[in-house]
Amino acid sequence: MRFFDTRSIFFLSRRDLIVLAVDFFCCAASFWLAHNIIWPAPSFADDPVVLAYSAMFGGICAIGTIIAGTNGAAWRYTSLPELVGLLRAIVGGALVFTVLAFMLSRGFALPRSAPLLASAFAMMSTAGLRISYRMSRERLGLVKRQLRGETTPLKNIALVGANNNADMYIRQTRRITNLRLNIVGIFDDRRKWQGSKLQGARVVGDISELSEWQGRWERQGRPAKQLVITDPNASHEQIAAIVAEAAKVRLPVRQLQDLSKDMHGEKQEFKPRDIRIKDLIGRPEVEMDVRLLGRFLKKKTVLITGAGGSIGSEIAKQVAARKPQKIILVEHSESALYHIEQAIKENWPNLELAGSLADVRDTARMAELFGKFKPEIIFHAAALKHVPLMEVNRVECIRTNVIGTRVVADMAEKHGANVFVMISTDKAVNPVSVMGATKRAAEAYVQAKDKSSETTRYLTVRFGNVLDSNGSVLPLFRRQLRNGGPLTVTHPDIERYFMTISEAVRLVFKASIFGVDNPDLRGAVLVLDMGKPIRIYEIAERMIQLAGFVPGTDIDIEIIGLRAGEKLHEDLFAADEPRVETHQDGFAAATPVTANEKLMRKLLDDLERYAHARDAEAAMNLLGHIVPNYVPDSDLRRAQDTKANHLQSGSGSN
Repeated sequence: MRFFDTRSIFFLSRRDLIVLAVDFFCCAASFWLAHNIIWPAPSFADDPVVLAYSAMFGGICAIGTIIAGTNGAAWRYTSLPELVGLLRAIVGGALVFTVLAFMLSRGFALPRSAPLLASAFAMMSTAGLRISYRMSRERLGLVKRQLRGETTPLKNIALVGANNNADMYIRQTRRITNLRLNIVGIFDDRRKWQGSKLQGARVVGDISELSEWQGRWERQGRPAKQLVITDPNASHEQIAAIVAEAAKVRLPVRQLQDLSKDMHGEKQEFKPRDIRIKDLIGRPEVEMDVRLLGRFLKKKTVLITGAGGSIGSEIAKQVAARKPQKIILVEHSESALYHIEQAIKENWPNLELAGSLADVRDTARMAELFGKFKPEIIFHAAALKHVPLMEVNRVECIRTNVIGTRVVADMAEKHGANVFVMISTDKAVNPVSVMGATKRAAEAYVQAKDKSSETTRYLTVRFGNVLDSNGSVLPLFRRQLRNGGPLTVTHPDIERYFMTISEAVRLVFKASIFGVDNPDLRGAVLVLDMGKPIRIYEIAERMIQLAGFVPGTDIDIEIIGLRAGEKLHEDLFAADEPRVETHQDGFAAATPVTANEKLMRKLLDDLERYAHARDAEAAMNLLGHIVPNYVPDSDLRRAQDTKANHLQSGSGSN
């Protein structure tokens, strides 16, 4: 760290010269006053030597402010760093003055304590001027905004966390924002802080005491209207606990970002952001080295199926950010294709892009696209995924998820693609739904291709639910909340694995790069680390609390029963899939026994024939043969009912 900034000496504006003159006068007057206090005799007060000493002290200290870099600092933003620099300049100036005074006159008529006392006076006067100017400007700015009618009514807020971020937030909002905030109290679980003050705001207690304090503030006529979490790195568990306490008093919760990244700016970052559901139920996200992804995609032509869906569109955006040679967006929905194409064009206007309206089940159309663009990397995200809908649209599910996957996978090898990546789901593990069984059949075919292909590497990446994906539970809960409830949950104990869309896609890339670099894992399924499963009922409670309501009191949660094809718990690994640790953060590998590609091809030929003939019964029977551990939901429920009846009759006979 530099002690002095010598460059500032040579760049003095008119404003800097005015500040220099003010500092000179303050320091010179401080020395004269200090000398007169120590030796009050009129002869010394009027002595030209004292005046010379005063001018000398003032000049040296003023030059010191230039060297220390504080001369050019804006007084309106005076803060601790500027005051420290000012102190450094004055103390350093006093030392230089003392040395020069004894060199020039052996300290004639100079009390030994005069430089020390003068330094104190100089610091008080120069710092006092700056602080007074800042306070007056802030007050004047507030008055002007009030006269123009730009200020908002006084807003009472409470903070959680007595820390540097809280200190900066209070100071900055008082200084630059048109939000008139009154900090009614700060909550902190550290006992040593309780009862102390931060920028005039008292630390009142632990967050568990929020209800008590809010009642007290209401009686005083100043209830908190918002609760702000000041720690930008608060854990999911901490945020969830705070939101739960705030919901008891119907208090909305927001969170500060890291204010140290913007010391002076009048920017949006100083306003707390809304708490998102992922802040409550997520987990620390796994990052990846984007340079690896850049090298993986550099100068490549990338084709993405299902490009308008939740996962496909995020893959497209993250691929586009790495600037490949070309991106081909394949999507069956016209509106979805339009939206993702426009999003990429707006953000990456120079990227070569082809939006292709196509159905992955259409062999001729896929052959046309592959023949025209010759993609080198394929991300296959196209699939029918809504479990209950697929239970009554079984043939369409088979045609898209199994036959469509085979069409795209075969085209990849036929046209010389380097890498084919299939996006799979945890519902393919021990499936009870048609959707899960079709995804497991698709996995099996891709695994067989990976074992047999000499030109194309086939990878399967499996993971659970993603937050806020199309058709997921979060948009449903939001709609139900807007309508006043109730929120519907199929079973109180149903749980799912969740991760954010962006993290899921990053890990898809990371796992794909790892799979390509490790040919010994041919035929394996790469399984993302989803953390711990989360109860859907808990998500419903958190959503209600985020809206500032009390679950069960303001908004009900209704249990409606399991839907067709739905399981209570999902798995990421089947019993016959040995887990292989990759020693990579974010994913492991499952190594199930893979079928011969010729056998798989014959089975899928028959499956495709049944599907095209609309013979759902024959197609489902063959699907059960391809996926031996598929137990249809209807069979599972019938077996469970039979077992339950048997137990009841047995207990009755006793």
